[in-house]
Amino acid sequence: MEDENFLLSFDPDVFVSEFSRWNKLPSELKIKILRYLPVPTMDSFKFLSKECLSLASRVPTEIYEVHLNKKGYYLPQNIESDEKSMVLEINREEIFFNDDGSGGCIVKRSSEKNRGLLPETEPHYPNEIYQSVAMRTLFQLARNARITKLLVATRLMDEQLQRIFEEQPKNTKITCKSLIISTYDAKFLLNFLPLIAPGCLLRIVAGCLVEPTEFHMDSACFDLDVMRTAPYIYIGIAVLTGITDDQLPRVRATRIFIRAPEISSCGINRLILQWVNGKRRIIKISLIGTRNLDVDSIVEGVDPSHLVYGKELLKSRSIRKILRQVPCTGFRSGLRNKSGSLLILDVHPNCCVIFNPYLLHIQWP
Repeated sequence: MEDENFLLSFDPDVFVSEFSRWNKLPSELKIKILRYLPVPTMDSFKFLSKECLSLASRVPTEIYEVHLNKKGYYLPQNIESDEKSMVLEINREEIFFNDDGSGGCIVKRSSEKNRGLLPETEPHYPNEIYQSVAMRTLFQLARNARITKLLVATRLMDEQLQRIFEEQPKNTKITCKSLIISTYDAKFLLNFLPLIAPGCLLRIVAGCLVEPTEFHMDSACFDLDVMRTAPYIYIGIAVLTGITDDQLPRVRATRIFIRAPEISSCGINRLILQWVNGKRRIIKISLIGTRNLDVDSIVEGVDPSHLVYGKELLKSRSIRKILRQVPCTGFRSGLRNKSGSLLILDVHPNCCVIFNPYLLHIQWP
């Protein structure tokens, strides 16, 4: 029976005439087809031949949500959890990595939220601490998986985690649509971010939400592909980013929220010129804690006819209604690019917000 929702990248008639047998299909196409098989069928398929086993091992596993965090991580920094344990949660199924009291690790698994731990699944790693085993398991899980939401929370980078990162093959890339990292340590970011496949939504926060701890995020992070290609970037206010004027235009996100003490009017001007010339899309960019900003320098090189001020900006009833909901105590003007699209530019002494007024309803992921 034909499945009208079975999507292929070419016309079905071409498929029928060009390929009449499974063994004539290219491997990449076979893998795309196998992704549509239910799990029981895939398990049976593996045992048909060595080729089938090889193909099945290359089919990515779709996982909705993965969390890895230390127990007690979200407590205030001055309150340490007595329990030495990390939790890896996969689609709400939990795996616990517990300290065995002798520098080793015992792994326990809970099949459902309200069930007890299963004693028959307790691997013991006597020579490896729990953080190390947990991170290694995450990489093993993600090796051939596509994760929708990934959250990793760890307070500090240590030698064991460093070793796990160094052990990963150079082509290791965790594929996810959305990544949240919660940490107190910039070194963790420098080691973990290069192992993420480019293109994911990115959110970085500084540990506990109640008592966030400030730390500096090295400018080298913004040279990574995962940072440059992220469609959305949110970095919590407790994180002092080292992003520079030269790096800012290379970050292609349409929505950005960062604390940027190294950014000056020059860097913002480059963003503006990119947009005016049709080389960049902007939904909302918020740069706070910047150097002292100068409006004239920010709009330098912009055709004066593209600037919209005062009454002209408020001529549209819909714009007036939108801007009433977004008050500005600093300098405000509008910008139009060559296609006539409108941006609002709000400038304060150490803060700049650039946004498309018609897209403000879009929420952060």
